[in-house]
Amino acid sequence: MNNNLRNPKLFWQQIRKINSKNRPKISIPLARWVDHFRDIFQADEPVEAISTDDLEVDNLDDLTSTLNGEITQEEILCALGHLKMGKAAGPDEILGEMLVICEHFTTLFE
Repeated sequence: MNNNLRNPKLFWQQIRKINSKNRPKISIPLARWVDHFRDIFQADEPVEAISTDDLEVDNLDDLTSTLNGEITQEEILCALGHLKMGKAAGPDEILGEMLVICEHFTTLFE
């Protein structure tokens, strides 16, 4: 196996062999899974919908116009400054590093 460590393909073949041998064969009936997740997601009390009347906002129109407004370059730079490097990409498959090093990123949002 020592020579296999230098060849990634052989290395991962060995790892898959080890994992498949040691993996216990557990069979859980589907009904048990359904009951388990039903218990987890079942609310003790009904959840009430939140209306805009419950929001503590002085002027809802101002809030809406702010949220629907244009994204400024300063906001983009601030968001990029808060990105953590070395993290996995999200569902869009874009790494944070890709956004930070891109010179023309602001044109994407304009």
